[in-house]
Amino acid sequence: MRGLVRQGHVHMALMSRNDASPVLADMDFTRLFHDDFVAVVPEGHALSPRKGTSFAELARHPLLLNPKGVDLREMLERLFHAEALVPRVAQELIGTHALVALVAAGFGVSIQPRMALSGLDMQGCSVLKLRGGAGREIGVMLPARRSHAPATHGVQGVPAEQGKAGALHG
Repeated sequence: MRGLVRQGHVHMALMSRNDASPVLADMDFTRLFHDDFVAVVPEGHALSPRKGTSFAELARHPLLLNPKGVDLREMLERLFHAEALVPRVAQELIGTHALVALVAAGFGVSIQPRMALSGLDMQGCSVLKLRGGAGREIGVMLPARRSHAPATHGVQGVPAEQGKAGALHG
């Protein structure tokens, strides 16, 4: 998607990034909101009664993750590396619903953005907060140093204004 924005094929993109993401000098990123990473563990698992866990604890269990090359996996790899941990990846799959189904079946644990779990059947799973507030920023990416159409600026401002309204009324 970054390439499409960079080449001018699309005006902007809704993207995710985290503190460990590379800085793109030729792109401007406007943060809209934070999406926490959470641990998804099978009900009855040793970690399931807890409210939270850590990367160190999760690294001791078989992990079910996206394959390398997927943004989420790259973010998680950098977070494990920052804590000098090597994750035990048991299975790689694209598709949050498939990863969650494997967790529910007891094949391992997973780390997912909280937002990605919305609307999924979580029966058989427990969701734990990750200590340290790890997550990703969701925002609008635009090419830097390029003029933008008024409509692009208008669309870019809508989610930010809705977020402010939600903060005031929520």
